[in-house]
Amino acid sequence: MILAVRSLKKSEALYAKLFGRKASWQGVHPGQGTENALFRLSNIYLELMAPDGSNGAFADMLEARFQKRGEGVFGLSLSVENADRFYESLRRRGFHPREPQQGEGRERTSGAHRRWRLVFLPPEETLGLFVFGIEHLSSADALPFVASDCDEAAAVAALDHIVVRAGDADLVRGFFGEGGLGMRLALERDVPEWGGRMMFFREGGVTVESIAGGDVGEDHFWGLSWRVGDVGLARDRVLGLGFDVSEVREGRKEGTRVCTVRDVGVPTLLIGSR
Repeated sequence: MILAVRSLKKSEALYAKLFGRKASWQGVHPGQGTENALFRLSNIYLELMAPDGSNGAFADMLEARFQKRGEGVFGLSLSVENADRFYESLRRRGFHPREPQQGEGRERTSGAHRRWRLVFLPPEETLGLFVFGIEHLSSADALPFVASDCDEAAAVAALDHIVVRAGDADLVRGFFGEGGLGMRLALERDVPEWGGRMMFFREGGVTVESIAGGDVGEDHFWGLSWRVGDVGLARDRVLGLGFDVSEVREGRKEGTRVCTVRDVGVPTLLIGSR
């Protein structure tokens, strides 16, 4: 999961407070014009990406994003075991991906490198969303897990779901579902109060929630829901750090409780079973 941010230092500090743990990596993408901070969680890592003042393809992509939508959820990376097999599987499904290409990042302090292979999908085949596959070539230890600096039950442990706003439910189902990326459609229902349909696609412990219908402009990634052990404890912690947080309420999913964090820059929900 990638967030486009203008100030890496400011955004990294914000998410370290929200998550209750520090970033695992502060680095640069050599030749791409960007710098990043990575937060490793139990099921994903969150990447904050910002321009570093130099020229490069990633920097150009971020600038185009800022001009169109400002800061926010920028892209979704799909972890794959083998980039070549992923590339071929996409072609069999009717996609036209770019051939796998090498990528690397360098950690600022230690000079350590992480390497990967990327498979990009053309935006005209992804609802205009930035979605790509990534095969990690470096050991997971290169991105170490950082223990929380608070009660673990009050810290963010994982990504629960990402929300996509879209205009056409059939196109969303065709892209994320069995005929497209192959994610399992776990639930689909009408949401007349929002003027459309809600769909939940699940893969690898993460859910993509789509709300399709109504006038949303261009299809886009919208919000993020983060899993915590105890919502009440998590709310008290972030409230004490100065965040604007709602009261805890019952979640839409049976057995869950949630609260909304309003001043993160991205629609943000904390969710847990207690």
